[in-house]
Amino acid sequence: MSRHDIRHLLDPLTARPVAANEARALLADARHLVETTTADDEALLDAAVLIHESLPATQHEAEPWCLLAEIAYKLGYLSGDDYEPDAVALSLSILERALTMAPGHLESRALRADVLMLARRYKEGAAALDGLDPNHWRAASALARLTEVTRNPLTYRTALRSMVKHAPATRRPTLLNSAGSRLAEVGRYDEALEMLDECLALEPTFAWAWHSKARILAMLGRRGEALALVERAMTHGRFGAAAQLHAWLLTQPELPPRTQILEARCASCSAAVVGGRCPCEARETVSLTPREIQSFRRKPCPSCGFEVLGFATKCAACHARV
Repeated sequence: MSRHDIRHLLDPLTARPVAANEARALLADARHLVETTTADDEALLDAAVLIHESLPATQHEAEPWCLLAEIAYKLGYLSGDDYEPDAVALSLSILERALTMAPGHLESRALRADVLMLARRYKEGAAALDGLDPNHWRAASALARLTEVTRNPLTYRTALRSMVKHAPATRRPTLLNSAGSRLAEVGRYDEALEMLDECLALEPTFAWAWHSKARILAMLGRRGEALALVERAMTHGRFGAAAQLHAWLLTQPELPPRTQILEARCASCSAAVVGGRCPCEARETVSLTPREIQSFRRKPCPSCGFEVLGFATKCAACHARV
């Protein structure tokens, strides 16, 4: 089980009786903590306690259970996209209770899809997305996790941008940090830095965002700037990742700064387009980073066997439909 077990907070009978208006205030305070917290376990535990105190009056609604489910998996965070399996399983079981109370509760349905993706149960997660508005911020988050695995960087970027665009204002800083960090992993450095700049304008003391921006600048060879930002991260929150990045940067030599590299590809056949129209006569192009090109799934042309990128609708060699 997660190092922070909240199962004892799931029983409404262990909470004192509470008036409806007080329960609403407790739930609102808990929601604010959950929406504005990223990696602060103490804040998440405080939120769980507040929700538990509200349960005598709110236990027949979906919202408190949905919030507890989010807390459960976040408390099981390990690193990257890895979470403790027991914490994820607890989150899914709590969501079953939420959806029993209100089968159509949008937040609970979208969260279930997202947690199923975290659990690497992708077929179930994709099925859970069926019928959800793809522009709902959490449904977009789940779709981003799915397209990362199915290796479709175009849909991945679209989903991340939709997640940020449609998120509640209270969640925007944490989601900007998450999306920016993930876009950098596919070589979208300029877009990632823009998101992190917006994040830090909203939340200047957000240590993880300073760390994320420092990592990207380090990837681009901008060592001096990265060192300054990771030191800023360490002043706002002392955590191991920042200290490790700081120590690593101190050992690196100064190198010429790199820029983001984009390559034009035909939107129809995925062939590289240099200085004009593609030989297949299509006019539209898409700009991809080398990492995006490398990560795309390939598919063979049924006519000649030539492999094209997954978004192609015609073969780059024989121009047949694929």
